[in-house]
Amino acid sequence: MNFIQGNIKYAIEHIQNLLGHLVLYEEQYQPTPDIEENAEKIELEFLMEDLPKLIKSMEEGVKRMRNISTSLRTFSRTDTNERNDFNLHEGLDSTIALRARE
Repeated sequence: MNFIQGNIKYAIEHIQNLLGHLVLYEEQYQPTPDIEENAEKIELEFLMEDLPKLIKSMEEGVKRMRNISTSLRTFSRTDTNERNDFNLHEGLDSTIALRARE
């Protein structure tokens, strides 16, 4: 999960750079009929709008997964036979976080 979360910010940055570069091409050069046809075929305008949203959604998903993982780790530590100090607030928060996903 750390690998994905660590690379998403770079993916967002790279995508923004590529899309910005593509916009420069569109502004500076007249597209050929083949390029226009391909842009329509692949729905380029939609892709340019949707791709950043898609990556942002993936970033949010990774954050939710990390939160669930942390909550599970906190929740599972309560099931031991040893006596340990326990933060009641963390235990309740992790239980609520896990139940909220159901």
